[in-house]
Amino acid sequence: MSKRFDDLQYIADIALLERVVQLRAPIERQAGIFDSIGSALGWMAQEIQRYVFANIDTSSTGNLALSVLNLAAAYMLGRRSLLLGLLYGVADAMGFGLDDIIKKMISGTSALLAGNRPIAAEDLNRVANNLIQSEAPRDSSSADDIVVDAFAPLRELERKGQLFAFAAGPLDIFRMVGRYRTYSLIVHIVKRILQTFLLSAGLLVGGGVIAETLGLAKPQATPTEKSQEIPSAIAPSTIQISTLPAMPTPVGLEPSGRGEEYHPNDEHTSWVIPVYGSVVDTVISWATQIYPELAGHEDVIEATPSFNRMVNILSSNLDYRTPNYLLMPKGIHRRIDVINSFAGDVVKRLPQNIQV
Repeated sequence: MSKRFDDLQYIADIALLERVVQLRAPIERQAGIFDSIGSALGWMAQEIQRYVFANIDTSSTGNLALSVLNLAAAYMLGRRSLLLGLLYGVADAMGFGLDDIIKKMISGTSALLAGNRPIAAEDLNRVANNLIQSEAPRDSSSADDIVVDAFAPLRELERKGQLFAFAAGPLDIFRMVGRYRTYSLIVHIVKRILQTFLLSAGLLVGGGVIAETLGLAKPQATPTEKSQEIPSAIAPSTIQISTLPAMPTPVGLEPSGRGEEYHPNDEHTSWVIPVYGSVVDTVISWATQIYPELAGHEDVIEATPSFNRMVNILSSNLDYRTPNYLLMPKGIHRRIDVINSFAGDVVKRLPQNIQV
């Protein structure tokens, strides 16, 4: 499994968990929350990192790994978030001991962190899958020994617009999912929380795009990191655009004010966007939101060559394993610049009697 996929999968999972918590207890929504993952995503990871920084000196030469794991145990066993409270409720209702799951995940991870040496995401995934194989109750949902995507039940609910069913916590949904898959989901949620603790303390190999997307501070290097180079978790974007120019508003169109948020999206930062349906659907949606006059002319937009060129550029960065999230090519900074790259051509193609 590639480091790129590991990072994007982590972002997708955290986005889903944050959505659950938002439904469980609505939070202050920032402007443009659905325009960019970065504007909505990351508060959970940032909260954990603040907790780590407030309680542990990440530049310490002592046993950093043990300190971080003890802190993670106190955080999770102490139910220090709404998500953990929800998770305990589900586990109790299904007859699982969440305390036991947490302790075994931490114990398995501890064995990998000898000498404060950072571990890879796949190592943590192995700990989770070993726990599932040895402890998960078998039923009709355990046809496969290892669930390829433990978050699949939540993604299906999100697709159907029924994610609130998980946030509200009715038991019927988990009975339908099955005990094995519910246990797998709980283990992998614990894994994601634990992974965030390790990432915050610099104990996870790479994780560059995660830190950039979630707005996490880079921890000071541990003694182990100073003696060896830790590889980046993700390669630069497949397509590099030196800079997509800020083109003028096409004649006849009036911008709504949306899509003008600026994202650095340079060699030090990343910009991840949610994909709704497909890249084509997403860009058309941006176009009609930014220029409402284009609503109703979606067929003309899709038939415009410059639109399709831009879609091809964006699609080159789409990983088929995380189709709901797209890493924007470097050099693109605003959604309106994407739309202005083809909007003028769209206007020219509209019949004269209906041009905006």
